[in-house]
Amino acid sequence: MLYICVKYVKTTIMIISFSVKNFKTFKNKATISLIASNYDKTTRAEENIINDNIFDLKVLKSSVIYGANASGKSKFLEALLFMKSFVIESSKKTQKGDLISVVPFKMSTESENDNTEFEIVFEQKNTIFRYGFEVNKNFVAAEWLYRKQKIKEVELFYREKQNLEVHKEMSKAVKIAKEGLVRDNALLISVAAQFNDETSINIIEWFKQLRTLSGLFEEGYKGFTLGKTEEPIQKNKILELLKAADLGIDNVELTILDDNNIPNDVPKELRDKLIKAVKDGDKIVSDVLMSHK
Repeated sequence: MLYICVKYVKTTIMIISFSVKNFKTFKNKATISLIASNYDKTTRAEENIINDNIFDLKVLKSSVIYGANASGKSKFLEALLFMKSFVIESSKKTQKGDLISVVPFKMSTESENDNTEFEIVFEQKNTIFRYGFEVNKNFVAAEWLYRKQKIKEVELFYREKQNLEVHKEMSKAVKIAKEGLVRDNALLISVAAQFNDETSINIIEWFKQLRTLSGLFEEGYKGFTLGKTEEPIQKNKILELLKAADLGIDNVELTILDDNNIPNDVPKELRDKLIKAVKDGDKIVSDVLMSHK
């Protein structure tokens, strides 16, 4: 089960849909839409709906993807994470000639050599944007951005390989396109933002606010949570959650590593690194102790 939750605040973001094609386990196009249907009229359903009066939309606050193990749920999230990372970093973390780290569907000779496609529709500042791109390991094959403020959708730019057509309102992006400043392995939206194009900066900022939380990548969250157990107020909240889960856990204590409690069987090279880290002031948790009545 993959749980999609959108935290909607008027000043931040709202996802309407996301699509991916020819990425890892996905050969054909897969789309999740957060547009609510008119099927469920219950009160509980209304609690999970955002009424967008500007565009006359009903958007779900959360959605669930069900599927068997290895059916592609986590890969769908990875597709969204790849899109976010490439949008933010393609102009900064690649040089001319560098390969793009996209992974197509490999169980077909047709798809293995075809482009991978991503598209996302979202609302920001009373405007609906539809942004997407097609890439392969060598170059950006296509890229597009559309804007909708009332009824009509307006094309802000469309790119086919290195041929770019840009709307005049994105004046700095127009200049960038004319001067050929966009590498074939970088996105126009990412490059234009570096040149202070206002629309491009807004798109980049939206992607930066896009947050994902997954049990597949829990290491970073684990350290953050353990650190919170040393703050009395936060520790009480953690204990309340554990008690509500009825796990029988009454208390949580951390064992902090120091020079005296490094296990004897730790290799010398690792021991030296741990000792140095402790002396430098780093706090290393060696164990988590759970108390039960």
